[in-house]
Parts: sequence; structure tokens; C-alpha cells
Amino acid sequence: MSTKATEKSHKFTFMPSQLQPVTEEQELATIYRRTGVYPYPKAKQEWITKEARQRQESDEDFNTEQLAKQYDSLKADGKL
Repeated sequence: MSTKATEKSHKFTFMPSQLQPVTEEQELATIYRRTGVYPYPKAKQEWITKEARQRQESDEDFNTEQLAKQYDSLKADGKL
């Protein structure tokens, strides 16, 4: 890889220490509107995370979109 190509690729590379989380509510709202991607409610995300970890630890296949649908179904049935 040439030096010029390497310099260009560094433009799109960063280290974890360079990440700066966005915490300002207005800025987050702008990002959500612009991208059309909204986070799950906290309880739903926590349930999905817990289920995904359990399945990962037991080497089960899982899909977080399917887990989200399962959460919605259980919630609608009053099981959560």
C-alpha cells in the first residue's frame, strides 16, 4: 500500500480512545431524525441484551431482530 493510500485510509480510521459519545438530547434527536434509526426503549434493550448474552454463552444462534419481536410478543401477552 502506498504512503498516499495509507494516509487516505487513516481519514476513516480511529482508535477507541478517540470516540466521543453523543449525550446531548437535542443532538441525539437530530441524529435519530436524520438517520431514521431510533433506539429501543431501555427495558426492551436490556431484555434483548440479557437474552442475547444467554444464547451466546450457550452457543445458540440468535438474531436481535427476532429477539425484539419476541419481546414485543411476550409484552403484548402480558408475560413481561
